[in-house]
Amino acid sequence: MASDSKQKLLLKTLFLTTLLITIVYASLMPHVQASETAIQQEVLSVTGNVIDIDLTKYAPASEYKQDSYMDVLPQENLRYTLETEESTLDLYYTFVSGKLQKIHVLECQGSPRTHKTTAANSLEMAKDFLSSYQDHSENAFYEELRTTLADVDENENLTATFGNTKLSVTAQEGSATFRWTYVFNGVEAPDKCVALHYEDGFLKYFIDNWDLYKIGSTSVNLSEQEAIDVAMSQAKAFTWSTVLDNETVKGLRYNVTNAMVWTTVFVNSLYMDNPRGEDPLMLYPMRHIWVSFDKFYPCNVYGMNVYVWADTGEIGHMQERFSTMDPPADLVATAEDISALATGSQAVAVDEEQSGSVPVALMALPAFAALMVGAVFLYLGKKRSLVCMNRRSLKGLILCFLITLTVFFAVLAPPTVSAVNLNGRATIWGSESIGAWNSSISPNGASWRKHPDEVTQQQYTADFIRDEFGQNGYYASDYQGDDGSDKNSILNQIQVNGQNFPRVAVVDFDHGNGKSNTTLEGVPIDEFHFMFEDNTGTIIGGQSPGTNVSSNGVYDLEIYPRTGSENYFFVLINACNSACLNETWNGEPCYQGLIGGRARGMPYAWTHRMVHPTATSTPPYGNISRNGYTHPDSNSFVYLGFDGGSAALSQDVEGLEEPCEYRLWLEHFFSYALRNDWSVNDALDEASQYFYDGDFDQIPLYTGFDAIWPMYYNEQWNNGTGTGYLRVYGNGNVKLYQPKIDLVARNYSTGSPLGGNPTTIEGQSFGAYAYVVPKGYAIYATDPTGYQFSHYAYKGSNYTNRQSTILLDADGELTTYYTQVSYIIIESASGGTTTPSAGYYTGSGSMQIQANANQGYHFVEWRLNGEYLSSNPTVYVDYGANTVEPIFAPDNPQYADVTIRAWSYTYGSEGYGLQIDCDGEYFGLTPIYNDQSLYIGWYTFSNSQLPCWYISVNGGQQYAWGNSIYLYLGTSPTLIDFYFY
Repeated sequence: MASDSKQKLLLKTLFLTTLLITIVYASLMPHVQASETAIQQEVLSVTGNVIDIDLTKYAPASEYKQDSYMDVLPQENLRYTLETEESTLDLYYTFVSGKLQKIHVLECQGSPRTHKTTAANSLEMAKDFLSSYQDHSENAFYEELRTTLADVDENENLTATFGNTKLSVTAQEGSATFRWTYVFNGVEAPDKCVALHYEDGFLKYFIDNWDLYKIGSTSVNLSEQEAIDVAMSQAKAFTWSTVLDNETVKGLRYNVTNAMVWTTVFVNSLYMDNPRGEDPLMLYPMRHIWVSFDKFYPCNVYGMNVYVWADTGEIGHMQERFSTMDPPADLVATAEDISALATGSQAVAVDEEQSGSVPVALMALPAFAALMVGAVFLYLGKKRSLVCMNRRSLKGLILCFLITLTVFFAVLAPPTVSAVNLNGRATIWGSESIGAWNSSISPNGASWRKHPDEVTQQQYTADFIRDEFGQNGYYASDYQGDDGSDKNSILNQIQVNGQNFPRVAVVDFDHGNGKSNTTLEGVPIDEFHFMFEDNTGTIIGGQSPGTNVSSNGVYDLEIYPRTGSENYFFVLINACNSACLNETWNGEPCYQGLIGGRARGMPYAWTHRMVHPTATSTPPYGNISRNGYTHPDSNSFVYLGFDGGSAALSQDVEGLEEPCEYRLWLEHFFSYALRNDWSVNDALDEASQYFYDGDFDQIPLYTGFDAIWPMYYNEQWNNGTGTGYLRVYGNGNVKLYQPKIDLVARNYSTGSPLGGNPTTIEGQSFGAYAYVVPKGYAIYATDPTGYQFSHYAYKGSNYTNRQSTILLDADGELTTYYTQVSYIIIESASGGTTTPSAGYYTGSGSMQIQANANQGYHFVEWRLNGEYLSSNPTVYVDYGANTVEPIFAPDNPQYADVTIRAWSYTYGSEGYGLQIDCDGEYFGLTPIYNDQSLYIGWYTFSNSQLPCWYISVNGGQQYAWGNSIYLYLGTSPTLIDFYFY
């Protein structure tokens, strides 16, 4: 009884938890959405009347999704695909608060069928678009934008200002961009913009943020010098802690040398420390000040980003800036430098809550609460909201998240493969450079080579990416840090994954570059090779410069023989120079390819292809395209890496208009690539449009960014080093997305589903759906009872062979159609046999069946579909949907006592001894329902009708209560318990 009470308590707890989660989830959803029908009608109108597509010439298809814009406003997305024999258009519409915010043309093949003759050039197309959109929206603003194009030359770049609108025209071969941005007294609001981009004679994107971002203030009350003074004062007051002589020293201050105005723009407060006003998208003037330190301090900190509101003079946000590259040795703060800071006038007592520290201290929460919040956090799975979460909200959740990960996701062993894998494998690694651990970095120690904020963010982002892959059907693992990023585990995973999975994706967050002295057996000491570091790192020791331990690098020549299967179709090595193609490195040869049979070059190690010297879609055999974004080749893989310095996850890339961290862009990229049937290039563009209002080739990750910003020392500004580029090699049209195949069995005559899934893919059974790597698969289906195979249907094609090979390359329903047949099932029974034997038979008319009792038994009766049929051993049964069962009994029956007891959770328990003699036959129990057919009324206690929960036989096997239940009681004493609520 006690155990049953626990079961009820558990059920109630689960119910209440689910209810709570549902309420919380509902509270996070946008409360205002336009109807799907209204959005579809708007898309049809814009496509036909503004883009000028003749919809009568196309067969359309659409896909509708809801989302939220910056976690602030309701967002709706509709993908609209148009196909004819001559052309294909794939359009992705985004609506925010019911208004069109963006059109992203994912694909334009052939010549689109339009109502009118296509304009001669991009300039005329832009004019036509704005004129048509003005008519459609009945908003004269778009006509005002059109008038600014009157004197524009289609082949020349231009920047001009018209009142509070700045026009920028960027013309390149085959493309043109027209961008209008709000400006006031020379200060721009990059978010408040309208943009049109054309490629190869057709629209590539239309972005309209003008009405989303309103101006909250135009007052600039803080001069540049005043802002610099404020920023330097705040940076000088910023304090951090360390440990010297086994004592914690607080109140250390960085040696600030100078500062400059990086930019002055209108921004919102989404990523600032405190919101401004009720509208989080409201824009205010802000001065971004870059403050330089004299040295690289622990964790490679070399300066401070200070964001100052220009209208109020208040600090919006401050953040230490650190380098992902190992800095020059002569600029690294030594132990003596730090001791000097501690013994100088800077060392003062400060309130610990107001001081900065490395790493950033997180509040200690009770483990139970952390796990509960973490569980809800994982359950909600609202990834788009998590992606947009600002820094301050993130840190509170990270602790819960990481504690939960520690419990649930410490997976180190490679997957055990027992069958052919139909889906892909995704592995995420990340180095935390623990070999450079310095316990004196307060409060708990840290690696002086990697900022703890970056380590924390790396842990979160790695897990986020793992989840995105997992939700798309990949076997995905996060081996970040000490969960499996040691060198041996990495190399083992590379070997095992390539052998056992048809496609493998790899992501690594790391320190990179290369070394001449690899210390690898058989490699000449002066032979240069590229590498990324394992979790320990190639520099060991508690302070700079440390000791070089080359053996902790994962080298190109070690990777190459383990990727011979060529199943590695997507690789992102987020490390410095992981995409470097230089011919020399510090004067030493480092060209890619094979040297004495040993591979050199990270792209070559993973793809077994040389990166061609030029960007071409048709590289020669054994080569891949140097630019898989602009010139994707036809190979089946894509490689992403950094040429030069890499971007830090927890920092903005280039100090743009607001502190939008690189991890936001990257997480959005993976979300778009794995939640949509999009190419890598489409996902790169969508993430770039979301944050930068432009395509991937228009943002700093592509055009170039500074991995190390200018520093002021020796009484002058010195240019930073490590310009970085995120490169895309190979085929950017590769898709990470795995098609979801719904597996359905249907009645061919009626179309109704039959239930269950009798269809196998490559001999494997699935539930209602399967995620698969796009390719041809062997499909086979068995016949459900009463049905016979007719054919398969997928993407409009029929396959009549029961054993068929079908190309499964897109979301859709793989339907197995069956025709209904007449059948008889003869059940087997103890005590005798039948002629014909027990089994499943199809046919027409009727079948003669005879019961044959074994020795010591006699025939009792036939049951047809559970009901009495005949006591004659020989019967005739019609084909239909019939099941017949013979009943045999022993010639010398023994008797068993049956005790029936009833238990009530509501009124306590009661047992009563109703003794029934049984002769070994089936004993049938049939319940009686009350008038409302809501509860089972077999047992009444204290004049109350109680619903039956379940029945237990001999304290063991349990039966859910239904209309009737038959129990074979045998010859042993039987105890039947009825449990009521």
